[in-house]
Amino acid sequence: MTTFLAMNPQHYPQSEPYLPVPPLASLRIQPTSPRVPLSVTPTAGAQRRIAIAVDLSDESAYAVRWSVQNYLRPGDAVILLHIHPTSVLYGADLGFVQV
Repeated sequence: MTTFLAMNPQHYPQSEPYLPVPPLASLRIQPTSPRVPLSVTPTAGAQRRIAIAVDLSDESAYAVRWSVQNYLRPGDAVILLHIHPTSVLYGADLGFVQV
């Protein structure tokens, strides 16, 4: 199950100072046998997979901080999802110009 979080810091006022982020667990992947291809992903053993949308704004930094402090549990895998906006509208119908 994947959970998506979208937070607005104005909806959840910060009443306490920023708490330090706990250290992340190190990931160690063992090499596989040459006869058996590696098919395990880093999130395969996670109890839950949590996706957090980020866009390099203060709001997305707050969403990550809030998630770490209030939502995540040991054993969870976090997926930071960043989609870069395009500056061109593909397939947009802008009408026509009469000649």
